[in-house]
Amino acid sequence: MLKKMQLKSRKSIWITMAIFFIFILITLLFSYSLWSTKKYPVVISTDFFFHMNRLRSFLMSIHNDQYFPRIAVGFLNGNGYSSPLFYSNLIFYPLILFSKMPFSYLTYYKLLLLIYNFSGLVITYFCALRISKKKLISFFVAILYMTSIFYQYEMLVRNALGEGIAMAFLPMVVLGIYNLVYAKNHGWFVLTIAMTLLVYTHLITTALCGFGMLVYLMLHLKIICNKTAIFINLFKAAVVSFLLSAGFLLPMIEQLKKVKMCVNASQLGNIEHYIKTPFNLFQDTFGLSLTSANIGIVFVVLLILRFFIKKKNTWMLRGDKFIIAGVLIAIFSTNIIPWEQLLDYTGLAFIQYPLRLNTFSTLFLAVGSTLYVYAFIKEHQNIGSFATQKYVLSFVTLILFLNFSTIFSITSVARKPQETIVNRVTSINSMEIGQGAEYLPVGTRTGKLGSKVETSNGKIKKIERNLNSFDVDYVAAGNDKKGKIVFPLIYYPGYKATQNGKYLTIYRSDNHQIKVYPKKSGTIHVWYAGTKIQKYSSLVSILTLLVFGFALLYYIFSSVFSRGKSCK
Repeated sequence: MLKKMQLKSRKSIWITMAIFFIFILITLLFSYSLWSTKKYPVVISTDFFFHMNRLRSFLMSIHNDQYFPRIAVGFLNGNGYSSPLFYSNLIFYPLILFSKMPFSYLTYYKLLLLIYNFSGLVITYFCALRISKKKLISFFVAILYMTSIFYQYEMLVRNALGEGIAMAFLPMVVLGIYNLVYAKNHGWFVLTIAMTLLVYTHLITTALCGFGMLVYLMLHLKIICNKTAIFINLFKAAVVSFLLSAGFLLPMIEQLKKVKMCVNASQLGNIEHYIKTPFNLFQDTFGLSLTSANIGIVFVVLLILRFFIKKKNTWMLRGDKFIIAGVLIAIFSTNIIPWEQLLDYTGLAFIQYPLRLNTFSTLFLAVGSTLYVYAFIKEHQNIGSFATQKYVLSFVTLILFLNFSTIFSITSVARKPQETIVNRVTSINSMEIGQGAEYLPVGTRTGKLGSKVETSNGKIKKIERNLNSFDVDYVAAGNDKKGKIVFPLIYYPGYKATQNGKYLTIYRSDNHQIKVYPKKSGTIHVWYAGTKIQKYSSLVSILTLLVFGFALLYYIFSSVFSRGKSCK
């Protein structure tokens, strides 16, 4: 009996290793457009340059031993931009492992895409495995989801880095809800981790996820009402997730309260590109198009498989539910819903682009299609037989061929007019801060943001700069008039200035740059010290993380210990 268990365990390990190896190959395969040349094809999108500036600013801070920057100094001719206060830098921290490498910023960007493509495959696989208890189902869900056309569209066409990476964490949210409702202890740890990661990755996806959870819980109200533990643990997850996110959320709210900023919630630009008709959505799907959002031809092909399953079974019926949900969500992303009016006149303006609903549609379609594949294989052969392996190989080949052929079109000659080819130099444009100039102080004229320290009624002998920190040796004019120095830094709450150790009042210039009025000669020091809310909220998040970490470890070890006792 013991030998059988050992053999089964070894086999399971080998299968898991093989799956990891396949995931590595798939990651490399789908990175073809990244590494096929020294250049990088960028479909016309300001988001690419915005995220490149974010990444560049983060790495500049890391190279200067600033590991938690609040201001991204690589933007706007070095004037800085508060993107870390509104778009967390958490997604960039894996790059610290490679920060000593002599890579260009463009190479770091490509590397980041590889990291999250592979991570998404692994996360999706293990989340699906926890729910289904079937390696084959988990394997197919991971491949279908993380090689989907919509995921590749988000990452390679829209260059929506935060939104694309958030897709990798969505399966954790599904597992978290599943544990909350169906697990014996109604666990809330996974849901807490998942929602916290979403907050630090992409707030709009977090809000949409929260709405989706509310709908799901309402649909299962009968089950929930009979189990008060679900409500209690949901409350725990919400509170702990908020406390873990406080170091990001509260400083963001503070900035919005203290400075009038551009918040461009509903400007869509090309309406036809972001709000399709149902016909156009499916037309693009059948056209193997990556130029605009669609659900992907592979899901349509696997949907046909449904009609070759002769006997009704649990897997097929579950697949029907997921497919119906996925198709409905995809249709809701089209103009069948009056999105143009809703975005202009309701609180739904935060969604910005209805196509974002396809994030959830893709996950549902991936699960539903997988259940069809599993039901088909199970009906025709016993799982594990050689014939089954041929079925599996055929389906995997079909999925990869259909999705890869679409991604290959990014680098095709026909696409050249629709894209910009960038290299390590042209991929950097510090003036790009995304569509709508969001979170920039209202009235800032970006074209007039210089990079030099300007002074009047006095002289500057020496200037030393380290990112968003200045040390200036100022010599007063010798008359009764105050001096004036304007620093090439956009003012955000948290900046401080001293002269000879004494604090100076910071004013804002007409173009929202930092301005001080020194009365006498001396060394003026300007730096971003942060605010009290930033410091206290970060402390709350760190302490919560420590307590939550210890609680999680205790739960894991106690579970392992109890399983060991039961085996004896």
